[in-house]
Amino acid sequence: MPYTVGANTKATFEAGPEAHKLHLEFEVDGTIHVGQPVTLHSDGNKVSPATAASLETDIIGISIHEGRSAYGDFVTIAMRGYSVIKAKAIEVIVPGPVVYAGYDTDDAYTGNQKQFGGYNLIANLVGARMQVNTITLTGTSGTCNVTMGGLVRLATFDTNLATTHANFVTAWKSDYAAIGIILSGTTTLVFTGTVLGLTIGAGAVSAAVSGNLTGTVAATTPLNVVQVDTLTLTGTSGTANIAGAGGLTKLATFDTDLTTTAAAFVTAHAAAYLVEGIVLTSSGAGLIFTANVAGTRFTHPTITTLTLTLSGANVLTTLNSVAGSPNRMFGWALDAATVHGTIIRALIKD
Repeated sequence: MPYTVGANTKATFEAGPEAHKLHLEFEVDGTIHVGQPVTLHSDGNKVSPATAASLETDIIGISIHEGRSAYGDFVTIAMRGYSVIKAKAIEVIVPGPVVYAGYDTDDAYTGNQKQFGGYNLIANLVGARMQVNTITLTGTSGTCNVTMGGLVRLATFDTNLATTHANFVTAWKSDYAAIGIILSGTTTLVFTGTVLGLTIGAGAVSAAVSGNLTGTVAATTPLNVVQVDTLTLTGTSGTANIAGAGGLTKLATFDTDLTTTAAAFVTAHAAAYLVEGIVLTSSGAGLIFTANVAGTRFTHPTITTLTLTLSGANVLTTLNSVAGSPNRMFGWALDAATVHGTIIRALIKD
């Protein structure tokens, strides 16, 4: 290697990041080393060092600089994506993996605008899926009101329940389609949202308007899933820091046995985690971290031994996304969105 003043240079990369690849600068959260994979901070303006618990879909690239938040450093990231676009959020967005939910034709180019006005619609990968509700009518006569997506329509008994369901679909499917809900079914009424991440509501069936026709609603596919992580403690003595979840770092101290240790950690810190939107409980040696709101995500907890042998391992019990959703991943939201319609930057994955 060539020499610098007084010292040999060191090859950090065996083969450096490609010159034509996208590079972006971010503020540092924590300590980041050259060549280290990074994930987006929850505010979208920073990157954090990836850990062994980081999901592959959360890692946006590798750092080509050293940096520490204690010094107010910025680092340049060789990104995994190839382009950054402007996109419209269809829900509250947490910076990180997103899915493509369609094209905003209402804001598209009309031929008389000075600038392009159309945007891609995106939703968080986590919790973003089509909501499906099912209504099953019961009874032998009369009418009742069916509500879904804020739309109220009358169901009328005819011959039998199969005919009643079919008649309702025929009569009202175009009305529901106009508000983005697909109505189908023969033995039940199936209401399916047409946009990832958008709610169609819980739905309702009134008491019989006449006769005894009524029904029940079931959430066949809820819009969002609750994330659950279980960190199982190991060891026979000592202390350890549990970090990550909710951005908190809390001390665990061995007491009598692992079950007692886990229960004591919950007693000491459950209130702090709840403030961050995480319900903390225990079962045996396991610490169970559960999102308080379905569809919201939190960083997976990690444990670091401080003294003696207390340690553990985390298992992602339930990821708050539908199975296979990483295959629908569009890229990463670089900015946060607080309301529907916010225009944010989105990195398109390669």
